[in-house]
Amino acid sequence: KIKMDEKESIFRLQENLDVQEDISKVDLTPVKAFLDTVLNTKLNLSRKKGGERYPQYDVLIQQLRSKDDPDTLWKVLLALPSFVDLLIKSQGVFKSLLDYIFSYNWKCDQKINFAVSSLLCHIVTLNSSFLFPVFVQLTKNLSHVAFATIKKGIVKK
Repeated sequence: KIKMDEKESIFRLQENLDVQEDISKVDLTPVKAFLDTVLNTKLNLSRKKGGERYPQYDVLIQQLRSKDDPDTLWKVLLALPSFVDLLIKSQGVFKSLLDYIFSYNWKCDQKINFAVSSLLCHIVTLNSSFLFPVFVQLTKNLSHVAFATIKKGIVKK
């Protein structure tokens, strides 16, 4: 007989497999083109004297934080690993985007959480100095999840 924990684990694995299947069906080309334009324009403007602001970048950050459109959020987060190298090389320019990533709240749809975890894996893979901030971020957020789970009575103390 399968224990409850194992059943939950199998369910979570199946959810992740379903998410991966969904990912293979998504055309991220337009999202990547958009991100390429926004991120490179932001980078180029930051190099100019006075470091001009780029409203489209600010709108992108606002959209990510608001989570108003979960499908678009999911696609943007799926496409962002293609730009991790650029984000890491120009951390100062993309500080608000990196702040968003490292302060992500895991109270979202499973697909969005999977995209963020994939993005974090790409960041750590490219530059291991980000391992500690990722652990800190995960620890903060997962402690809230554990508390909520105990509070709901799903897991006994």
